[in-house]
Order: sequence, then C-alpha cells, then structure tokens
Amino acid sequence: LDTSEYMSNPNIAVITQIAIQNETDEIYNKIIPLGFGQGVSQLTIERATLGDYDTELGLNADGSYYYYIEDSVSIEQNGRRTRILSLPNLRALDNNDQNIINAANALKLTAESYLSKHLQPSTEYNITVNSLRKPLKVGQLVRVQYKGINNQFKYIDVDDYFYVMDISRNRNVDGKRSFDIVVSSVDVR
Repeated sequence: LDTSEYMSNPNIAVITQIAIQNETDEIYNKIIPLGFGQGVSQLTIERATLGDYDTELGLNADGSYYYYIEDSVSIEQNGRRTRILSLPNLRALDNNDQNIINAANALKLTAESYLSKHLQPSTEYNITVNSLRKPLKVGQLVRVQYKGINNQFKYIDVDDYFYVMDISRNRNVDGKRSFDIVVSSVDVR
C-alpha cells in the first residue's frame, strides 16, 4: 500500500487480520416450508397472506397438495433446487382462523428469508482493522482487497465488494483501538 495514497484517502482502512467465517455453495430456489403438526393438520403456507413471493401449489404422489415458494430467476440460472424447510416449533396458538393465518404468515416470511439467503453462493469474512477514519454502517457495500502471503505461497486473495454485516469496536488494555468487521457477499443475515 502506498503511504501517500493511504494518508490522502480516508476511505482506506488497513486490514491487520482476515479469516473466512462462513463459505457455502448451497443454492436453494424452491422452498417447501412445513411447521408444527403432521398430515392434514400440519402448518403450511396455504393460508399465508403476507410476503413477496406467490404461494404455489404442488401435487404429491399420493394426490395430496403441498405449498411452496420459488424464485424463477434463480431456477432459470441454476436449475430447480428444492429444500424442505422444517420448522416444527412454528405453530398456531390455537385453531382460531386468525391465529392460523398469523402462523402461516410467520412460516412464509421465514421461508422467504431463507430463500433469499440461499439464492446464490455466499462467503463471509471476519476482518480486523486498527482504525477507521470514516465511519462504516451495517448494510454498507465496501470493497475488500487483501492478499496474504506466507513464504511466497498465496493463502488468501480477496478483491471484491461485500456488505457490512456487523461492526465491533474494541479497545485493548494498552489503549489501542481496533474494529472487527463481518462482511458478506450476500446482503441477508
């Protein structure tokens, strides 16, 4: 890093440590969410009224129906990848119609959140920097450039844009400050 470039540009922070926190190639673009219960009494998204995705209807081999959501753009790009999302702790408080609709909405919104996080492969890094001369905010898009070398062997090479997911400010016993930043290639927790 050129010292004059660092001094003149407050957007640059020097990375002192970086580690991969999570890396996944799991892609799911069709989600079948199931809540508490079994058979015809199992909670599904049939009665859900909220969410960004339309509730779709599928036919089981035994002639019964199941309900799901899917992302057509991801299916076109990656082929259909189905996941049954079992959430047995999600249930209606009682058999009141409004409580069943509320539980179905909670199930569908949880499934949509899961779907949006798994539409593309994701990578998360834990980054430590000694100082930030310009504040960062959660959700902000930042460019991460890092090339680690150990005895001329490149062991980590990053040059891409990531979303800031978490920022922790630390102060050591000697008074020095550092910042631990979690960044992700996907902007969904």
